[in-house]
Amino acid sequence: PVETGGDAMFCAASPTGGQLAFVSFRDHPSGNIFLLDISDGRLRRLTQGHSIDMFPSWSDDGRTLYFAGIDADTNRDQRVTAEDNPVIFRMRTDIFDAEPFPVTPYTFTSLHPYHADETLYFLSNYGGSPNCWALPARGPILPATDADAQMERARRIAGRVPYQPY
Repeated sequence: PVETGGDAMFCAASPTGGQLAFVSFRDHPSGNIFLLDISDGRLRRLTQGHSIDMFPSWSDDGRTLYFAGIDADTNRDQRVTAEDNPVIFRMRTDIFDAEPFPVTPYTFTSLHPYHADETLYFLSNYGGSPNCWALPARGPILPATDADAQMERARRIAGRVPYQPY
């Protein structure tokens, strides 16, 4: 076995094979994502806290990790549990203090991300029945040409779409 220093599940090797992302329950009962450097055995925790993290998957360039996570009380029962909607997050692994960024909305279940050719594939119950879905890997809202254009795009979207935290 690969020595991870503890438990490991949902293992995903980077495209180069030099790193291994996995979920471990060694620091928290909901599980955190860790990154193991295969060459020197260095271990880095990428996520922490109450979020239930699972199914890491690498981008083609090996700089971004996609994973499913449950971090919000989407069914409004006052608890964050496996009964809430998981969403897909992306996180840069080459930036030390990078934060996970949600790619899919909290309004439906999103699981098992897979990145290929700048497309993010995932399983979802969107539309009422489980199926495969795809989004641009950067998310459903593509970046504009500059910061001013991006802010204008955000203002237009905010004016049309009501705020839904989950």
